[in-house]
Amino acid sequence: MSTGPRLESVKKNWGADIKSLKIVHIDMDSFFATIEQARHPETNGKCVIAGGTNQGGTLKGVVSSANYLAREFGIKAGMPMAEAKRRCPHAICFPVDMEHYQKISEKAFDIFYNFTPFIEPYSIDEVFLDLSGCQMLFGTIWEAVEKIRNQIYKELGVTCSAGIAENKLVAKLASTQAKPNGQMMVCADAAEEFVQSLPLKAIWGIGPATRKKLENYGIETVKQLADLSLEKLQKIFKTKMGEKIFQAAHGLDSSKLAISEPSKSIGNEETFYTETYNKDEVLSHLLKMTEKTVKRLGEEGFKTRRITVNIKYSDFSRDAASITLKKQVSDSQSIYKVAKSLFEKLYNGKKVRLIGVSLSKLENVKQAGEQKQFSIFEYGYERNERLQNAINLLNKKYNKHLVHYM
Repeated sequence: MSTGPRLESVKKNWGADIKSLKIVHIDMDSFFATIEQARHPETNGKCVIAGGTNQGGTLKGVVSSANYLAREFGIKAGMPMAEAKRRCPHAICFPVDMEHYQKISEKAFDIFYNFTPFIEPYSIDEVFLDLSGCQMLFGTIWEAVEKIRNQIYKELGVTCSAGIAENKLVAKLASTQAKPNGQMMVCADAAEEFVQSLPLKAIWGIGPATRKKLENYGIETVKQLADLSLEKLQKIFKTKMGEKIFQAAHGLDSSKLAISEPSKSIGNEETFYTETYNKDEVLSHLLKMTEKTVKRLGEEGFKTRRITVNIKYSDFSRDAASITLKKQVSDSQSIYKVAKSLFEKLYNGKKVRLIGVSLSKLENVKQAGEQKQFSIFEYGYERNERLQNAINLLNKKYNKHLVHYM
Protein backbone atom coordinates (compact mmCIF):
# COMPACT_ATOMS: atom_id res chain seq x y z
CA MET A 1 0.00 0.00 0.00
CA SER A 2 1.88 3.05 -1.30
CA THR A 3 2.08 5.92 1.16
CA GLY A 4 4.16 8.31 -0.94
CA PRO A 5 2.82 11.82 -1.53
CA ARG A 6 1.11 12.47 -4.87
CA LEU A 7 0.80 15.86 -6.55
CA GLU A 8 -1.67 16.65 -9.32
CA SER A 9 0.74 19.25 -10.68
CA VAL A 10 3.28 16.58 -11.67
CA LYS A 11 0.78 13.99 -12.94
CA LYS A 12 1.78 14.30 -16.58
CA ASN A 13 4.37 12.96 -19.00
CA TRP A 14 7.76 14.67 -18.83
CA GLY A 15 10.31 15.26 -21.60
CA ALA A 16 10.65 14.32 -25.24
CA ASP A 17 13.60 11.92 -25.36
CA ILE A 18 11.49 8.77 -25.60
CA LYS A 19 14.51 6.75 -26.76
CA SER A 20 15.90 7.05 -23.23
CA LEU A 21 12.96 5.11 -21.75
CA LYS A 22 13.70 1.51 -20.77
CA ILE A 23 12.91 0.84 -17.10
CA VAL A 24 9.35 0.35 -15.84
CA HIS A 25 8.18 0.19 -12.24
CA ILE A 26 4.77 -1.43 -11.80
CA ASP A 27 2.92 -1.17 -8.49
CA MET A 28 -0.41 -2.90 -7.89
CA ASP A 29 -3.05 -0.49 -6.56
CA SER A 30 -4.21 -1.32 -2.99
CA PHE A 31 -3.21 -4.88 -3.82
CA PHE A 32 -4.84 -6.91 -1.03
CA ALA A 33 -8.00 -4.77 -0.93
CA THR A 34 -8.32 -4.85 -4.73
CA ILE A 35 -8.01 -8.65 -4.76
CA GLU A 36 -10.82 -8.87 -2.20
CA GLN A 37 -12.96 -6.59 -4.36
CA ALA A 38 -12.25 -8.78 -7.38
CA ARG A 39 -13.47 -11.93 -5.63
CA HIS A 40 -16.36 -10.11 -3.90
CA PRO A 41 -17.93 -8.04 -6.73
CA GLU A 42 -20.71 -6.88 -4.40
CA THR A 43 -18.12 -4.60 -2.73
CA ASN A 44 -17.55 -2.49 -5.87
CA GLY A 45 -18.09 1.18 -5.12
CA LYS A 46 -17.70 0.59 -1.38
CA CYS A 47 -14.90 1.10 1.14
CA VAL A 48 -12.83 -2.08 1.41
CA ILE A 49 -10.11 -2.90 3.94
CA ALA A 50 -7.88 -5.97 4.15
CA GLY A 51 -6.14 -6.49 7.46
CA GLY A 52 -5.70 -8.51 10.61
CA THR A 53 -7.00 -11.97 11.34
CA ASN A 54 -10.42 -13.23 12.36
CA GLN A 55 -10.60 -13.93 16.08
CA GLY A 56 -14.02 -14.97 17.32
CA GLY A 57 -15.77 -13.00 14.61
CA THR A 58 -13.70 -9.85 15.21
CA LEU A 59 -10.78 -8.73 13.08
CA LYS A 60 -7.73 -8.14 15.26
CA GLY A 61 -4.49 -6.57 14.11
CA VAL A 62 -3.65 -3.78 11.71
CA VAL A 63 -4.66 -2.58 8.27
CA SER A 64 -2.59 -4.11 5.48
CA SER A 65 -4.40 -2.49 2.54
CA ALA A 66 -7.33 -0.14 1.94
CA ASN A 67 -8.92 0.88 -1.34
CA TYR A 68 -8.94 4.53 -2.34
CA LEU A 69 -12.50 5.11 -1.16
CA ALA A 70 -11.48 3.97 2.33
CA ARG A 71 -8.36 6.14 2.23
CA GLU A 72 -10.56 9.20 1.98
CA PHE A 73 -11.49 8.50 5.62
CA GLY A 74 -7.82 8.54 6.65
CA ILE A 75 -7.37 4.78 6.59
CA LYS A 76 -3.73 3.80 6.07
CA ALA A 77 -1.49 0.76 6.38
CA GLY A 78 -0.40 -0.05 9.90
CA MET A 79 -3.48 1.53 11.52
CA PRO A 80 -5.19 -0.70 14.11
CA MET A 81 -8.30 -2.33 12.66
CA ALA A 82 -10.38 -0.98 15.54
CA GLU A 83 -9.34 2.58 14.66
CA ALA A 84 -10.07 1.98 10.98
CA LYS A 85 -13.58 0.80 11.83
CA ARG A 86 -14.17 3.87 14.00
CA ARG A 87 -13.13 6.16 11.16
CA CYS A 88 -15.05 4.26 8.52
CA PRO A 89 -17.78 2.16 10.21
CA HIS A 90 -19.41 1.23 6.89
CA ALA A 91 -16.19 -0.25 5.47
CA ILE A 92 -16.27 -3.88 4.43
CA CYS A 93 -13.31 -5.64 6.07
CA PHE A 94 -11.60 -8.90 5.14
CA PRO A 95 -8.93 -10.82 7.06
CA VAL A 96 -5.60 -11.09 5.31
CA ASP A 97 -5.44 -14.18 3.07
CA MET A 98 -1.75 -14.19 2.23
CA GLU A 99 -1.79 -17.56 0.51
CA HIS A 100 -4.38 -16.32 -1.99
CA TYR A 101 -2.59 -12.99 -2.48
CA GLN A 102 0.65 -14.86 -3.19
CA LYS A 103 -1.08 -16.92 -5.86
CA ILE A 104 -2.44 -13.77 -7.54
CA SER A 105 1.06 -12.24 -7.37
CA GLU A 106 2.52 -15.32 -9.05
CA LYS A 107 -0.05 -15.04 -11.86
CA ALA A 108 0.87 -11.36 -12.31
CA PHE A 109 4.54 -12.29 -12.58
CA ASP A 110 3.67 -14.90 -15.20
CA ILE A 111 2.20 -12.04 -17.24
CA PHE A 112 5.33 -9.91 -16.74
CA TYR A 113 7.52 -12.77 -17.99
CA ASN A 114 5.44 -12.93 -21.17
CA PHE A 115 6.80 -9.46 -22.00
CA THR A 116 10.43 -9.63 -20.80
CA PRO A 117 12.84 -11.96 -18.99
CA PHE A 118 14.55 -8.93 -17.42
CA ILE A 119 12.62 -8.63 -14.17
CA GLU A 120 13.46 -7.57 -10.63
CA PRO A 121 10.73 -8.51 -8.12
CA TYR A 122 10.64 -5.81 -5.44
CA SER A 123 7.79 -7.09 -3.27
CA ILE A 124 4.63 -9.16 -3.59
CA ASP A 125 2.95 -6.29 -5.49
CA GLU A 126 5.84 -4.36 -7.05
CA VAL A 127 8.26 -5.11 -9.87
CA PHE A 128 10.89 -3.46 -12.07
CA LEU A 129 11.02 -4.43 -15.74
CA ASP A 130 13.54 -3.69 -18.48
CA LEU A 131 11.46 -3.28 -21.65
CA SER A 132 14.19 -1.71 -23.79
CA GLY A 133 14.05 -4.51 -26.37
CA CYS A 134 10.30 -4.98 -26.66
CA GLN A 135 9.46 -2.65 -29.56
CA MET A 136 9.43 -5.28 -32.32
CA LEU A 137 7.02 -7.48 -30.35
CA PHE A 138 4.78 -5.09 -28.44
CA GLY A 139 5.13 -1.64 -29.99
CA THR A 140 6.50 1.34 -28.10
CA ILE A 141 7.39 0.95 -24.45
CA TRP A 142 4.31 3.04 -23.60
CA GLU A 143 2.09 0.65 -25.59
CA ALA A 144 3.75 -2.39 -23.99
CA VAL A 145 3.02 -1.05 -20.49
CA GLU A 146 -0.61 -0.42 -21.47
CA LYS A 147 -0.88 -4.03 -22.66
CA ILE A 148 0.61 -5.35 -19.42
CA ARG A 149 -1.74 -3.31 -17.24
CA ASN A 150 -4.79 -4.23 -19.34
CA GLN A 151 -3.93 -7.94 -19.23
CA ILE A 152 -3.47 -7.91 -15.45
CA TYR A 153 -6.83 -6.22 -15.00
CA LYS A 154 -8.60 -8.51 -17.46
CA GLU A 155 -7.21 -11.76 -16.02
CA LEU A 156 -6.84 -10.90 -12.33
CA GLY A 157 -9.25 -8.01 -11.72
CA VAL A 158 -6.40 -5.92 -10.26
CA THR A 159 -5.46 -2.42 -11.38
CA CYS A 160 -1.87 -1.25 -11.31
CA SER A 161 0.10 1.92 -11.92
CA ALA A 162 3.35 2.29 -13.82
CA GLY A 163 6.27 4.66 -14.12
CA ILE A 164 8.49 4.60 -17.21
CA ALA A 165 11.95 6.17 -17.14
CA GLU A 166 15.64 5.71 -17.85
CA ASN A 167 16.43 4.39 -14.37
CA LYS A 168 14.85 2.66 -11.37
CA LEU A 169 14.71 5.72 -9.10
CA VAL A 170 12.75 7.89 -11.50
CA ALA A 171 10.52 5.00 -12.63
CA LYS A 172 9.47 4.30 -9.05
CA LEU A 173 8.80 7.97 -8.33
CA ALA A 174 6.75 8.21 -11.52
CA SER A 175 4.60 5.16 -10.69
CA THR A 176 3.69 6.75 -7.36
CA GLN A 177 2.58 9.93 -9.10
CA ALA A 178 0.60 7.90 -11.67
CA LYS A 179 -1.62 6.31 -9.00
CA PRO A 180 -4.28 5.15 -9.05
CA ASN A 181 -4.59 3.07 -12.22
CA GLY A 182 -2.41 5.23 -14.44
CA GLN A 183 0.97 5.36 -16.12
CA MET A 184 3.55 8.13 -16.53
CA MET A 185 6.75 8.52 -18.48
CA VAL A 186 9.68 10.70 -17.45
CA CYS A 187 12.30 10.99 -20.19
CA ALA A 188 15.97 11.53 -19.35
CA ASP A 189 15.89 15.14 -20.57
CA ALA A 190 13.28 16.01 -17.91
CA ALA A 191 14.22 13.65 -15.07
CA GLU A 192 16.03 16.28 -13.02
CA GLU A 193 13.17 18.78 -13.34
CA PHE A 194 10.63 16.10 -12.40
CA VAL A 195 12.50 14.94 -9.30
CA GLN A 196 13.08 18.51 -8.10
CA SER A 197 9.36 19.25 -8.36
CA LEU A 198 8.66 16.68 -5.61
CA PRO A 199 8.72 17.12 -1.82
CA LEU A 200 11.73 15.73 -0.01
CA LYS A 201 9.73 12.90 1.58
CA ALA A 202 8.79 11.59 -1.86
CA ILE A 203 12.34 10.62 -2.76
CA TRP A 204 12.90 6.88 -2.66
CA GLY A 205 15.68 6.04 -0.20
CA ILE A 206 15.49 9.25 1.84
CA GLY A 207 13.76 8.16 5.03
CA PRO A 208 12.63 10.09 8.13
CA ALA A 209 16.07 10.04 9.81
CA THR A 210 17.80 11.37 6.69
CA ARG A 211 15.15 14.06 6.20
CA LYS A 212 15.51 15.16 9.80
CA LYS A 213 19.27 15.49 9.38
CA LEU A 214 18.82 17.51 6.18
CA GLU A 215 16.24 19.76 7.83
CA ASN A 216 18.86 20.62 10.45
CA TYR A 217 20.78 22.19 7.56
CA GLY A 218 17.69 24.05 6.32
CA ILE A 219 17.00 21.57 3.49
CA GLU A 220 13.25 20.99 3.11
CA THR A 221 12.81 20.52 -0.66
CA VAL A 222 14.52 18.46 -3.33
CA LYS A 223 15.41 21.69 -5.14
CA GLN A 224 17.30 22.92 -2.07
CA LEU A 225 18.97 19.54 -1.79
CA ALA A 226 20.10 19.74 -5.42
CA ASP A 227 21.82 23.06 -4.71
CA LEU A 228 24.24 21.34 -2.31
CA SER A 229 27.53 20.13 -3.73
CA LEU A 230 28.58 16.50 -3.68
CA GLU A 231 31.40 17.38 -1.29
CA LYS A 232 28.96 19.04 1.15
CA LEU A 233 26.66 16.03 1.18
CA GLN A 234 29.60 13.70 1.70
CA LYS A 235 30.56 15.72 4.76
CA ILE A 236 27.03 15.60 6.17
CA PHE A 237 26.73 11.87 5.50
CA LYS A 238 29.18 9.11 4.83
CA THR A 239 30.84 9.22 1.42
CA LYS A 240 28.68 6.53 -0.20
CA MET A 241 25.40 7.81 1.27
CA GLY A 242 26.23 11.40 0.34
CA GLU A 243 26.85 10.38 -3.26
CA LYS A 244 23.58 8.43 -3.38
CA ILE A 245 21.60 11.43 -2.10
CA PHE A 246 23.35 13.76 -4.53
CA GLN A 247 22.45 11.51 -7.47
CA ALA A 248 18.84 11.17 -6.31
CA ALA A 249 18.43 14.96 -6.16
CA HIS A 250 19.48 15.15 -9.81
CA GLY A 251 17.35 12.22 -11.04
CA LEU A 252 20.35 9.93 -11.44
CA ASP A 253 20.53 6.26 -10.49
CA SER A 254 23.21 3.84 -11.67
CA SER A 255 21.79 0.74 -9.95
CA LYS A 256 21.03 -2.21 -12.18
CA LEU A 257 18.06 -4.54 -12.10
CA ALA A 258 18.63 -7.59 -9.92
CA ILE A 259 17.36 -9.98 -12.55
CA SER A 260 15.32 -12.92 -11.31
CA GLU A 261 15.03 -16.10 -13.35
CA PRO A 262 11.50 -16.87 -14.63
CA SER A 263 10.88 -19.64 -12.12
CA LYS A 264 8.01 -20.24 -9.76
CA SER A 265 8.37 -19.09 -6.17
CA ILE A 266 6.46 -19.99 -3.02
CA GLY A 267 6.27 -17.76 0.03
CA ASN A 268 4.31 -16.37 2.96
CA GLU A 269 4.56 -13.16 4.95
CA GLU A 270 2.74 -11.81 7.98
CA THR A 271 1.98 -8.33 9.31
CA PHE A 272 2.08 -8.22 13.12
CA TYR A 273 -0.81 -7.05 15.28
CA THR A 274 1.68 -4.82 17.10
CA GLU A 275 5.06 -3.69 15.74
CA THR A 276 7.85 -5.07 17.88
CA TYR A 277 11.54 -4.86 18.78
CA ASN A 278 11.40 -8.38 20.28
CA LYS A 279 13.61 -10.64 18.16
CA ASP A 280 12.25 -13.81 19.74
CA GLU A 281 8.72 -12.78 18.80
CA VAL A 282 9.79 -12.01 15.22
CA LEU A 283 11.62 -15.34 14.95
CA SER A 284 8.50 -17.13 16.21
CA HIS A 285 6.53 -15.59 13.33
CA LEU A 286 9.36 -16.41 10.91
CA LEU A 287 9.18 -20.07 11.99
CA LYS A 288 5.41 -20.08 11.43
CA MET A 289 5.82 -18.57 7.95
CA THR A 290 8.55 -21.12 7.17
CA GLU A 291 6.31 -24.03 8.17
CA LYS A 292 3.41 -22.70 6.07
CA THR A 293 5.70 -22.23 3.07
CA VAL A 294 7.28 -25.68 3.43
CA LYS A 295 3.79 -27.19 3.60
CA ARG A 296 2.97 -25.61 0.22
CA LEU A 297 6.36 -26.72 -1.12
CA GLY A 298 5.54 -30.33 -0.30
CA GLU A 299 1.97 -30.12 -1.60
CA GLU A 300 3.20 -28.86 -4.97
CA GLY A 301 6.00 -31.43 -5.20
CA PHE A 302 9.04 -29.13 -5.14
CA LYS A 303 12.39 -28.76 -3.48
CA THR A 304 14.18 -25.41 -3.26
CA ARG A 305 17.71 -24.07 -3.54
CA ARG A 306 17.06 -20.35 -2.94
CA ILE A 307 15.73 -18.94 0.33
CA THR A 308 14.75 -15.29 0.79
CA VAL A 309 13.76 -13.42 3.97
CA ASN A 310 11.84 -10.11 3.79
CA ILE A 311 11.48 -7.59 6.62
CA LYS A 312 9.32 -4.47 6.70
CA TYR A 313 9.92 -1.99 9.53
CA SER A 314 7.57 0.44 11.26
CA ASP A 315 8.73 3.26 8.95
CA PHE A 316 7.74 1.05 5.93
CA SER A 317 11.35 0.62 4.82
CA ARG A 318 12.20 -2.89 3.68
CA ASP A 319 15.17 -5.22 3.83
CA ALA A 320 15.60 -8.51 2.02
CA ALA A 321 18.35 -11.08 1.73
CA SER A 322 18.68 -14.34 -0.20
CA ILE A 323 21.03 -17.27 -0.37
CA THR A 324 21.34 -20.01 -2.99
CA LEU A 325 22.21 -23.41 -1.57
CA LYS A 326 24.41 -25.99 -3.28
CA LYS A 327 21.87 -28.74 -2.54
CA GLN A 328 18.09 -28.62 -2.89
CA VAL A 329 16.10 -28.96 0.35
CA SER A 330 12.45 -29.35 1.31
CA ASP A 331 12.32 -29.62 5.11
CA SER A 332 11.39 -26.99 7.70
CA GLN A 333 14.47 -27.52 9.85
CA SER A 334 17.00 -26.84 7.09
CA ILE A 335 15.05 -23.95 5.61
CA TYR A 336 14.33 -22.26 8.95
CA LYS A 337 18.00 -22.54 9.96
CA VAL A 338 18.96 -20.58 6.83
CA ALA A 339 16.05 -18.12 7.19
CA LYS A 340 17.00 -17.39 10.79
CA SER A 341 20.61 -16.75 9.76
CA LEU A 342 19.46 -14.34 7.03
CA PHE A 343 17.25 -12.49 9.52
CA GLU A 344 20.13 -12.16 12.00
CA LYS A 345 22.28 -10.58 9.30
CA LEU A 346 19.49 -8.25 8.10
CA TYR A 347 17.92 -7.01 11.32
CA ASN A 348 18.91 -3.40 12.08
CA GLY A 349 17.27 -2.95 15.49
CA LYS A 350 14.17 -1.05 14.30
CA LYS A 351 10.60 -2.04 15.10
CA VAL A 352 9.43 -4.83 12.80
CA ARG A 353 5.91 -4.81 11.34
CA LEU A 354 6.18 -7.66 8.79
CA ILE A 355 8.29 -10.77 8.30
CA GLY A 356 8.22 -13.12 5.33
CA VAL A 357 10.04 -16.02 3.73
CA SER A 358 9.96 -17.15 0.11
CA LEU A 359 11.49 -20.07 -1.75
CA SER A 360 12.60 -20.05 -5.39
CA LYS A 361 14.88 -21.97 -7.75
CA LEU A 362 12.33 -24.73 -7.35
CA GLU A 363 12.86 -28.19 -8.80
CA ASN A 364 10.27 -30.90 -9.40
CA VAL A 365 10.61 -34.01 -7.28
CA LYS A 366 9.54 -37.47 -8.40
CA GLN A 367 7.45 -38.75 -5.54
CA ALA A 368 7.38 -42.39 -6.64
CA GLY A 369 10.34 -44.75 -6.54
CA GLU A 370 12.91 -42.48 -4.93
CA GLN A 371 12.45 -43.36 -1.25
CA LYS A 372 15.25 -45.33 0.37
CA GLN A 373 14.92 -47.56 3.39
CA PHE A 374 14.87 -45.31 6.46
CA SER A 375 17.62 -45.72 9.02
CA ILE A 376 17.80 -44.18 12.48
CA PHE A 377 21.50 -43.68 11.77
CA GLU A 378 20.82 -41.51 8.70
CA TYR A 379 21.70 -37.83 9.12
CA GLY A 380 21.68 -34.64 7.05
CA TYR A 381 19.31 -33.43 4.38
CA GLU A 382 17.94 -36.85 3.38
CA ARG A 383 16.90 -37.76 6.93
CA ASN A 384 15.32 -34.32 7.41
CA GLU A 385 13.36 -34.67 4.19
CA ARG A 386 12.03 -38.09 5.14
CA LEU A 387 10.83 -36.71 8.45
CA GLN A 388 9.24 -33.74 6.65
CA ASN A 389 7.46 -36.06 4.20
CA ALA A 390 6.03 -38.06 7.12
CA ILE A 391 4.84 -34.86 8.81
CA ASN A 392 3.23 -33.64 5.56
CA LEU A 393 1.37 -36.94 5.15
CA LEU A 394 0.06 -36.85 8.74
CA ASN A 395 -1.13 -33.25 8.43
CA LYS A 396 -2.74 -33.98 5.08
CA LYS A 397 -4.50 -37.08 6.43
CA TYR A 398 -6.10 -35.18 9.31
CA ASN A 399 -6.51 -31.95 7.31
CA LYS A 400 -4.89 -29.94 10.11
CA HIS A 401 -1.46 -28.62 10.93
CA LEU A 402 -1.14 -30.94 13.91
CA VAL A 403 2.50 -32.01 13.66
CA HIS A 404 5.43 -29.60 13.63
CA TYR A 405 9.02 -30.33 12.73
CA MET A 406 10.46 -28.24 15.57
